[in-house]
Amino acid sequence: MSGQTLQVDSDAIRRAAAVIEQAAVDYDGPGQPDSSPLAGGYLGPSAAAQAVITAAALSLSRAQHATASLAERSRTMAGALRTTASMFGVVDSLIGAG
Repeated sequence: MSGQTLQVDSDAIRRAAAVIEQAAVDYDGPGQPDSSPLAGGYLGPSAAAQAVITAAALSLSRAQHATASLAERSRTMAGALRTTASMFGVVDSLIGAG
């Protein structure tokens, strides 16, 4: 089987991993998540205004959690792609050395 290859572009897989890793960095943002700009009596003292503030803060918190989870999953995917590229390289070198 000497001379056969897998015909896989491992460098392209590594480049894709780098793009996904950069996306993970972007999802993480520059630091601590922002708090809601709506606080206290910002919209007035009514119960309806307070309900809006509470709902907005909850929605913001959920969105921030989802974004952090997306960053974590992106890092996992980038790592899996790098591992895949390495394994293709190992197998290809073994087949070529055969």
